Amino acid sequence: MAITTILFDLDNTLIDRKRVFEEMLMQKIGEYHNENVADIVQEIIKWDNNGNQHRLVTFQQYVDTYNVNVTAKELNDYWNENSGKIIYVYDDVYETLRYLKSKYRLGIVSNGNPESQRRKINQLPFIDLFDLVIVSGELGIDKPDIRIFDYAAKSMNVTNNECAFVGDNFRCDILGATNAGMLAIWKCTKEQFDEKYICIEHINELKKYL
Repeated sequence: MAITTILFDLDNTLIDRKRVFEEMLMQKIGEYHNENVADIVQEIIKWDNNGNQHRLVTFQQYVDTYNVNVTAKELNDYWNENSGKIIYVYDDVYETLRYLKSKYRLGIVSNGNPESQRRKINQLPFIDLFDLVIVSGELGIDKPDIRIFDYAAKSMNVTNNECAFVGDNFRCDILGATNAGMLAIWKCTKEQFDEKYICIEHINELKKYL
């Protein structure tokens, strides 16, 4: 069946979560160290693994490693309170979405807590291009659970195999969408390219496939 609907992940797919996370860490972690802050921040980013490790686990790893006077919960609360106040949209996203909107219906399916994710979504300069926006924390179902993909398709009044899903997280987005019967398109680095999947490095490459 032909693709009629394109669903997108949000963080590190449409907007640069890594940049915001790094800026937040540089500011906050700098409160507990007089030197080597940049190196420590890069270590935390490595532990975070592009959001694949739960933030509480990452922050606990930092607290345990450096024996700082702050708890993992306090750091996580700080992130939740501030995440979404600033967003960085990738340069090629707006023009590509406008192109795709002429041919497809568009939606967002994002994991995360409602407050911070909605702050990000409300700042998107192209939010009017989307017919559907789902935040997992509002449903109590996270990707890669196929129920959230099923819910998105049903909400758009299409079947799963009419949907393409674009995301950067292999487990949550690519495996989740594949298991739900959707066409998965993996936004990843060239080093991660896998011939078993449609892989793109930049969003504007979607024009080749859709």
